[in-house]
Amino acid sequence: RGPLYGLGLSGKDPLATRFVPGERIEYDGMGLYLQPAGDLTDERFYLNSLRFEEAVAKVTKNTRVSETGRNSNVIRLTYQDTDPERAAAIANALCRIYLQGSRSRNEQRASQTVNFITKQLEEQLEKLETAELEVVKLQQENPKSVDVGVMGESLIKQISSLQLEEVQLRMLLGGIREALEHLNKGNFDALSRL
Repeated sequence: RGPLYGLGLSGKDPLATRFVPGERIEYDGMGLYLQPAGDLTDERFYLNSLRFEEAVAKVTKNTRVSETGRNSNVIRLTYQDTDPERAAAIANALCRIYLQGSRSRNEQRASQTVNFITKQLEEQLEKLETAELEVVKLQQENPKSVDVGVMGESLIKQISSLQLEEVQLRMLLGGIREALEHLNKGNFDALSRL
């Protein structure tokens, strides 16, 4: 079954055990799969566990974020670590989390805008209906004294403008969602075509 390795784990419940590479080791609520690289027979490995707060403080301390240019909306993220692979994995995870949060915020903003425009459109339609009823009433009471052309045209223009804005915002929201899907999948060719 392969060589055995010694493993020392420190934390709230220290553990010393021998393990077989690739087999699950249970420790402190975690399941670990360890696979040493190369022949390290009879070697000992020590793993240290950190409390959540300590891990967050460590990641925060080793992370640097800056905007590449003024108002560019492009950020540069670096993570310093003694292990280049771990540094890359942590930097990539932080970028994924940032993109997910950014996507969520953009969708929320676009959705709020569409909802606002929809509400405004409904209010304008109600005002138009009320105005039309008042015009009809005035025409019935004074058939020769009311010219509804100017007022009606103004309300129709407002409603048309709001409807157009709503359609444009819905199209923009759809484009943003499609772009974010391409970005999340790493499909940069499709993203650039979009």
